[in-house]
Amino acid sequence: MTITMDEGVYRDALTAAAEHHMSVSAWISRCTRAETMRDALTRHQQWCAAEGLTGPDDEQHRAHLAADAAVELDRLGAARGRDAGDAA
Repeated sequence: MTITMDEGVYRDALTAAAEHHMSVSAWISRCTRAETMRDALTRHQQWCAAEGLTGPDDEQHRAHLAADAAVELDRLGAARGRDAGDAA
């Protein structure tokens, strides 16, 4: 797979990957996974607000949804031959 990025961003990625003792590919994958999860969480929070699931009574329901999401991520990771921790 090939990606194109700004030269400055690439230099930043090289530096950050080295600081974390990771390959650039692994570091980019980790960051992409984190950003994807942040985006999903934001969309989930927006959905909860739209559905009226924002009060303390709904905390257990939100925790259940988050646990289900984590299980699904692990399942997808296993299907790809790795566990979710590899991308974290």
